[in-house]
Amino acid sequence: MLTDNIGIDLLAATPFSHDISLPGVGKIAETKQLSPSLVVQYYFGHAESKLRPYIGGGVNFTNFYDNEFTNDLDGALSDLSMGNSWGLAAQVGIDYQVNKNWLVNASIWYAQISTEVKFNLGGSPTTIETDIDPWVYMVSVGYAF
Repeated sequence: MLTDNIGIDLLAATPFSHDISLPGVGKIAETKQLSPSLVVQYYFGHAESKLRPYIGGGVNFTNFYDNEFTNDLDGALSDLSMGNSWGLAAQVGIDYQVNKNWLVNASIWYAQISTEVKFNLGGSPTTIETDIDPWVYMVSVGYAF
């Protein structure tokens, strides 16, 4: 918390894996992503309140890596790449103060993630515009020092 009503939150998690598919063909590749989101939050009510809802807004950065073909269609696919993504992030949540130091939190996050999947198909450059845009649901326990 920066003040009684303003906080900062960083959502970071272990990498996620995604399949990349083509219509009529199915899965052709897979990738991993690491996508931290940083938001500034506004907490409603007083710092001493047991129940404090909040909203937040900020930015998401997504790094795609370990992009690899799982089916290269007998050599027809090559040169797989995916660009990193910058997008908006939003959050709503609520804190319940159990006692002076411990709290329980529930929140919902949204992250805007878009990328271009690029590869050569039979020697022709091909690009697929991809939106992931996940919703993340969390329940956590916190300790204030």
